[in-house]
Amino acid sequence: MQNIPDTLSYECVTDAIGDACLVVSRDGTILAANVLAHDLYLRASPELVGLNASDLCPAGECETLIAEITSCADRPHAFQAVQTRGDATSFVGDFSARAYCDSDPGCIVLVVRQAAGVAGPLVHDLALRTLMLDHVSDGIVCHTLEGRLLFTNHAMLVIWGVESFTAACQLGPFGWVMESQREHLEEVMVTMAAEGCARFECHGLTVGGHDAHLEVSSKLVDSDSGRIVVSSVRDISSRIEADEMVRYLAYHDTLTGLANRVLLDAELVVAIAAAETELNTVGLIYLDLDSFKPINDTLGHAVGDAVLREVADRIAGCVRDTDLVSRPGGDEFVVLLPRIRRPEDLLSIAEKIVEEISHPMTVAGHTVHVTASVGFAFHEPGEDPESFMIRADLAMYETRRTSTPTRKDLQH
Repeated sequence: MQNIPDTLSYECVTDAIGDACLVVSRDGTILAANVLAHDLYLRASPELVGLNASDLCPAGECETLIAEITSCADRPHAFQAVQTRGDATSFVGDFSARAYCDSDPGCIVLVVRQAAGVAGPLVHDLALRTLMLDHVSDGIVCHTLEGRLLFTNHAMLVIWGVESFTAACQLGPFGWVMESQREHLEEVMVTMAAEGCARFECHGLTVGGHDAHLEVSSKLVDSDSGRIVVSSVRDISSRIEADEMVRYLAYHDTLTGLANRVLLDAELVVAIAAAETELNTVGLIYLDLDSFKPINDTLGHAVGDAVLREVADRIAGCVRDTDLVSRPGGDEFVVLLPRIRRPEDLLSIAEKIVEEISHPMTVAGHTVHVTASVGFAFHEPGEDPESFMIRADLAMYETRRTSTPTRKDLQH
């Protein structure tokens, strides 16, 4: 195609070409179309002008066509694209594209021919496949082993939180993945190249900031463009969140969010084992609220639950980040203190907790006074976790009987 002088109108350009011809802007807006183009697309004479070239494509092909149009501003080139006629039938178009003229790269001349030997059922099959891929619930993505994105369906764009294929290309197939997983994904691609398939999970943040866990099933496919990775991607974030919630509930008290008896027992075993190799020991503080039942009886269980949550917060505010505050049940609380060296430290923390709990609290418009009986113990060499717990519990009952915390279990 020869350069076209600036003085010629778009109509002169299109009418001078013996094939269907469109003049489009860089964003794809159709500025002019000849009679042959209207015939090819089965559109009335002025109908094409003002449309966007993407309006002539089936779903999933729009971004690709616009990208092809944009790239020809730098150099003429040819490409193929599935097109849709006015009667909703489709055909594969052979496109020849170049800038309108060297001095005006803002417009593109597209010459379109129906691809030879591609018609009827095959064109319908191509459009149908595109339509199906855009309506499956799982994401479909194709890319090279080096990470160059080639195709995504609509579900994949939704998963990544992007609105277009162009935006997805800027992100790349793994641009959203946590930095800590990049090395693992590189290993997956090495495995893919060697074995031809891979199944893995990845975790990252989407463009919208959503914490996403994806399950990916990939296969290496030989194509006319070389070896490409075709992956089916499923968002399993909801399943992961549900699993994490189940694990959390298995080890935590649902009312206060503190550790439950299961987690306390497990962490106590770990703390004792660690203390055997370190120059410190383990402490336990056992608390039981005094006269808590009357609060439930007179003010109701909702107020009682609120009191337990407030007590839990006050205890947690008195201990170190390395300590574990638990609620085994009822109005009992146990604090596990690993890596504690002096009996005085354990006593000081216990006294601080008792003081904090004794301060009046306002719950649902009621001023509530709560006190606690407390027992504490240092772990003794060779003592099993159950005996250690019982000793701290007995110390608490001794405190309740005498109204004075006993220090005999602090000898170490």
